Amino acid sequence: MILQILLFLLLVAAASSATLITHPPGPYDTFYNTVQLTDTPRLDPFSPNPTNRTILTSTFIPTYSTASASVTPLTLSTCPRLSHLSFNYPLLIFSPGLSTTRLLYNILAQAIASEGYIVLSIDYPYDIEILEFPNGNIIPSLDLTDTQIPLGVQTRARDISFIIDQLSTPSGLSMLLGLPNCKVEWLRTERVGVYGHSLGDAAAAEAMRLDSRIVAGINLDGTMFAPVIETGLHNQSFLLFEHENKTQDTDSTWKEFWGNTRGGWKVELELKGAQYYTFSDLPVLLEVLGVDVEGLPGVEGSIGRLEGQRVVDIIRGIVGVFFGVGLGGDPEVRIIAL
Repeated sequence: MILQILLFLLLVAAASSATLITHPPGPYDTFYNTVQLTDTPRLDPFSPNPTNRTILTSTFIPTYSTASASVTPLTLSTCPRLSHLSFNYPLLIFSPGLSTTRLLYNILAQAIASEGYIVLSIDYPYDIEILEFPNGNIIPSLDLTDTQIPLGVQTRARDISFIIDQLSTPSGLSMLLGLPNCKVEWLRTERVGVYGHSLGDAAAAEAMRLDSRIVAGINLDGTMFAPVIETGLHNQSFLLFEHENKTQDTDSTWKEFWGNTRGGWKVELELKGAQYYTFSDLPVLLEVLGVDVEGLPGVEGSIGRLEGQRVVDIIRGIVGVFFGVGLGGDPEVRIIAL
């Protein structure tokens, strides 16, 4: 209910005037692309009819260019035409929370990409409120039950591996990056990072358990699910990044997972003043649109008390530094004051 209230406030505020979202804060601009992708012959376990699993992806790619892409009535500063594009960037895959679209994390994804990462986010059919594909197909939510959640996590994990498979081929890479007429032969898919919010983090961890190409992952404030909590991860780096007062002592799945994870670099951080939806675009969107949420029941308890742009800076800083080390990338990791 809180999410619906917040989204309603955003729609009302955004309807009053077009608003330019702040330019990406890192040293790079970004190019944005959206692609519908079907995994043949894998069937979707949630479809009422035998249907191949189809997902919707967005990709942010670092580049040098300055333009604005309209996302009416909001405007996201992106590069509709690429210049000085390179693919020698680490790949990160993002998985959103249950019933939540990837679009609610676009500002964060773009901010992280502007630090020098290719960031690809996913919308999963049947566990988002409503999903409309570019071909016009509309998939409503199934409202997954508690007994269906583990299957949802497993399905998401397989979706993540499928995307890495696609990015490992020239044709799939060109399509996902939005360059169908360009010959792109190589991307760094042998060492990939994943991160997720809420249920998305459980899918990220499970994908790491199943796919050795994923060597580093981040849990943004989400509960874990078996079997990865029982097996843990081995020789992979992992970060638990939680809101205020959420710790291993308050989430037994984190404690079990932490104890069973060995051999890699593992970190636990708590963000003071943060709450569940702090790890989304909501704080900065409310700030940019001038929505006054003081006195609204439950809102501060959902988005926290940190300033929106401050949230973006903190999350992109932590994510950027962690993956810079965890993926064994550039030793000159840019440390951002938080």
